[in-house]
Amino acid sequence: MGNVGDSARCPNAPTQPSAASRDVAASLREAFENVRQRHVRGASGAAVCRARAEAVDAAVERLADNFVSRMRGAEGEADCPFCIVALGGYGRGELAPKSDVDIMFLYGDSCGEDFKKRVADAIMYPLWDAHLTLGHSSRTVAEAEREAASDILTRNAMLDARLVWGSPKLYRRFQRAVSSLCRRMGKKYFDELLRLKYERHSRYGWSPCLQEPNLKNGVGGLRDIQTLAWKIRLKFGSPELGELVRRRKLSMADYKMFVRAADFIKRVRNEIHYATNRTSDVLDLELQPVVARNLGFRGSNGAEGVEEFMRRLYFSFRIIDTAAKTLRKSMAIELPDDVVASMRHKLSVRQSRKKIYKDGFIIQNGVINAQRSSVFRSDPARLIKLFSYIQHYRAVPSDSLELLVRDCVRLIDDSVRSDPEAVGAFLSIFNCRGNVAPVLEMMHFWGVLGAFVPEFGDITCFVQHEFYHRYTADVHTLNTIAVADKIFRSKEGDEPYWGYHAALMSVRFPAHLLYLILFLHDIGKGDGIKGHAQLGAELGERILRRLGVRESDIEPILFAVRNHLEMARFWQSHDVEDAKAVEKFLSLIPSEEHLKFLYVATFCDAMGTSESFWNSYKQALHSMLYSASLRKIRSDGLSLDGILEERRRKLERELLDSDGLPESKEFATERIRALPLSYFAFHGVSDLAMHVGMAGRLVRRLRSSEGGGKTPPVIKWIEDPGRSVVRLYAVSADARGLFSLMAGVITIYGMKILSSKAFTCSDGITIDTFYLTGVAGVSRNKQLRTRFSNEVVGYYGDFSGLSAKIDEIFYSSNVRKNSPADIFMHRENNRTVLEISVPDREGLLYKISSAINKCRYSITFARINTEAGWAFDTFHVVPMKSASSHSELLDSIRSIFLSAK
Repeated sequence: MGNVGDSARCPNAPTQPSAASRDVAASLREAFENVRQRHVRGASGAAVCRARAEAVDAAVERLADNFVSRMRGAEGEADCPFCIVALGGYGRGELAPKSDVDIMFLYGDSCGEDFKKRVADAIMYPLWDAHLTLGHSSRTVAEAEREAASDILTRNAMLDARLVWGSPKLYRRFQRAVSSLCRRMGKKYFDELLRLKYERHSRYGWSPCLQEPNLKNGVGGLRDIQTLAWKIRLKFGSPELGELVRRRKLSMADYKMFVRAADFIKRVRNEIHYATNRTSDVLDLELQPVVARNLGFRGSNGAEGVEEFMRRLYFSFRIIDTAAKTLRKSMAIELPDDVVASMRHKLSVRQSRKKIYKDGFIIQNGVINAQRSSVFRSDPARLIKLFSYIQHYRAVPSDSLELLVRDCVRLIDDSVRSDPEAVGAFLSIFNCRGNVAPVLEMMHFWGVLGAFVPEFGDITCFVQHEFYHRYTADVHTLNTIAVADKIFRSKEGDEPYWGYHAALMSVRFPAHLLYLILFLHDIGKGDGIKGHAQLGAELGERILRRLGVRESDIEPILFAVRNHLEMARFWQSHDVEDAKAVEKFLSLIPSEEHLKFLYVATFCDAMGTSESFWNSYKQALHSMLYSASLRKIRSDGLSLDGILEERRRKLERELLDSDGLPESKEFATERIRALPLSYFAFHGVSDLAMHVGMAGRLVRRLRSSEGGGKTPPVIKWIEDPGRSVVRLYAVSADARGLFSLMAGVITIYGMKILSSKAFTCSDGITIDTFYLTGVAGVSRNKQLRTRFSNEVVGYYGDFSGLSAKIDEIFYSSNVRKNSPADIFMHRENNRTVLEISVPDREGLLYKISSAINKCRYSITFARINTEAGWAFDTFHVVPMKSASSHSELLDSIRSIFLSAK
């Protein structure tokens, strides 16, 4: 009964379109092109969608009229009642350029199946030939009612039904049947709608401010607008938002704001369809500049235009989301019990039958309400104190209280911001460890947070158009605070959160200062991303003094705000196992307490950007830098070299006294003393034993192949317990080109290098470590390890075959070929540091490392980072004999990307 078509021709359709089909297709093309031109000239989103629906209406009416004229005189069937009904978006007159055209053929009970088939063929084939994406069904009134009763999506589509052509009498029967069904379902239907919305928001992200928003299904998107219209229809009999204005449930100002926001979202969606020429509801990062430019958001530079465009879009989502939730409450539509229970569980609501009276509010059964409607007008500071009561009593506000708060937010002015009770209540919220984010999120959603701290209002819906951030600045900030809540609630064994909890518990400053650090860390982004950390510290100082925070607490907060980017930046581009690098980092850190706050805040900041941003490898780097810095701070002035020398002697004694010594004591002692001190920063006895054993195997190979050419490296695989990172060790007597060789073979095997580190012993033997992903299970796959080792041996003396394979992979890629490489070179600790950012592609690492090798530079350290399709790679290199100049090295690397375009 519910046959669904698509833009392809039906298998049973005539091979060649008929003349009528060609005429309809030509008419639709002309009409659609006229509509597109109206869009380009700035027509509203609703006008474009309505015009497209009208064009389809005209085509359907023409085809139906032609069919009826041909059928006149057909015995028994000419008078068979039927009509053609538009459903869903087409029924609402909201037909975006690439939206489905959902048609229902509605028949009287006497119509035969052969007649129904001829009707569908006469209408659907020409529309298919016009390349419309069609959904269609054939039903009687009884069948339509039955299907609507069993499926909420079908029922919703029928709520939006509109007669396009045919029997008005039959259509009215259908309308009465659906309306009667909806009335009979009553609250059950409302519950299904609200449950569907809850599940949709859960699936597509709870925030309206995602970096790549879904305009249809996301929070504040088109589906929320449609759901509100369905609720208004079910409640008052009309789907029009104006019905709420007439009933004084929505002000005219808010009505106009809602209509403008909804129309902007529709216009953006129309542009996405035109720009991509396909059905798409997601505005991804690559598409955002295109859509912004086409809609006239240009700014003084491209980035500013995109940011202005996205901020308006996010504000539009926010307006829709806020209005939809508020209007549900003003219409007295209650959430289903299971949804309420889930929300209360998230807020840790405490239910008690005891009635508590507190400062003009009543708390009972986990709900807080106002004793009188004048509660805020008589004391506007209660707009802030209310949230401290919500937090303290773990209560949720009643619907009527929420509406009252929204109406009174405008009462928050400078007198409220300086009111001692309001300020005290606001700061008390940050003292409730483990339960801060839900309250601040509620304050933000109701507009209270931005009103009380205007600087926070400046970053509301602020677009962070960069690779790492998935959310706008305001949502990201609240996410970081939610991570801090999780840290404070963690228990021993909840890693990595417990490690951060332990660090906080040992600081002499109040641990709740972490919340203030996170609340302020991006407050400077109201004036742009560049330099926001310094500006944030300046704004933060003003806010903290306005709030009366103790002078002794202000300094560590501002330090962390000013430097919140530095720790992650450092371990992303530096060798955290290098003593001099650690000393350089410590030059930024005044004390152990400052280090701990920065350590935890960096983690919260990273986790708040995106759930996928942090991984076990980044956690290891972050913890290694923290541990090395903490050891140095606690070393009572002893140099890092002194600390590492002590550790070397300790590990040497432990290994020589152990039963697992892989070589003779003399050989092991010689190997240990040939290692650089930096090796001992993070390697233990088991690592030392493994590397001594690998060196022994290499030395025996060297002796057996004297005069027989190059000796390939000894390779060892170690899979970490977390299974997300694999370490690949290579011990070699000839390090030149080893990184390139390993990078090439790793690429061929579909693995990815996260990082690489080389230790060069005093006798020239090197230990290279590669951290890999995409190779889980290698420790159990002997065949793979053997093949890999054979590839390394096969290419060791001659890279030409490997280079040919990588070139084939690299130059066949079509990934952002026209994007330039950004290469920065500087000197640090007697090494040349190369920082390269470029669109990532397979084989990139081999090409870069080969260029470095050909210029006769040795790679001592590499940190490889890939985010959102871009490579951000750092290489520490030292020149070998007859090395090329720095300018020649840069030219060699740049030539890779010039030839790849």
